[in-house]
Amino acid sequence: MPFLNRTSPYLAGLAAAAMLLCAAMAPAQARDRMWYLGGGLVSSSLSGDLDQNDVFFDASGTTVFGADVERGSGAAVQGGFMPSPHFGLELLFGVSGHDASTSFLPGESLEASLATLLFSGLGVVPLDDGLELFGRAGLGFYDLVIENNAADASGTVRDDSSFSGRGIGLGGGAMLLLGRVGLELGYTLHLVNLDRLDVDGTYGSIPDQNLRVGTVHLTVTFHFGREIR
Repeated sequence: MPFLNRTSPYLAGLAAAAMLLCAAMAPAQARDRMWYLGGGLVSSSLSGDLDQNDVFFDASGTTVFGADVERGSGAAVQGGFMPSPHFGLELLFGVSGHDASTSFLPGESLEASLATLLFSGLGVVPLDDGLELFGRAGLGFYDLVIENNAADASGTVRDDSSFSGRGIGLGGGAMLLLGRVGLELGYTLHLVNLDRLDVDGTYGSIPDQNLRVGTVHLTVTFHFGREIR
C-alpha cells in the first residue's frame, strides 16, 4: 500500500526509539550473561529504485540490466556485547537467495543474493519469565549480486553484477531467554543507498539507487560471561 510504503521508515524508527527510551527508564535487573553468539534463518524482501527496466554501464562499458528481485530466504549469524541489561552492541550478518527477472531478458529467470552486515546499538526491556523486548538502530553495509545480467557490446558475454552500498537499519523484536539459550524473533527495516557496481572485478559508480529492505530473522543465541546488573 502506498501509505504504508511512505510511512514504514518513520514507524520503524519510532518503534526503535521507543524501545531505546523504555530501556533507559526500566529498572535494572540481573542477567547471567554478557556476550552472546548465535545463528538461524532470515527472510528478506526488497523494494525501491532498482527494477527490471534499469540499465547501467560499468567502467569498461559492459551493459548491466536492473532486475526485479523477489522475496528470498537464507541464513543469519549474530554476536553481541551487553555491558548492562538494557543496552548492547551487536553485529548481525545475513545472506539470502532470491529469484529475479529483467525485461531485457524476457522469459529468463535470474538468481540473486543479498548480503547484509548491520552494526547496531540495542535497547532492551527485560520482562518476566525470561522474556525481553528490544529495539535496534545501526549502520549497515549491503551487497546485491545478480547472476548473468551483464553483457558486452556484442551481447555474447554474460556475467554477474554486484551492486553495493551503505544504509541504516531500524527495528526490534522479542527474545525468550531460557538459562543461557535465547530464542529471538526480530524485524529490521534497512534504508539502503546502492552507489557502486562491480562486474568481474571492474568497479564503478552508478546513480544512487535507494532501496527498502525488510528482514525477518529467527535465531538461537548462546549467552555467556559474568552476571550483569
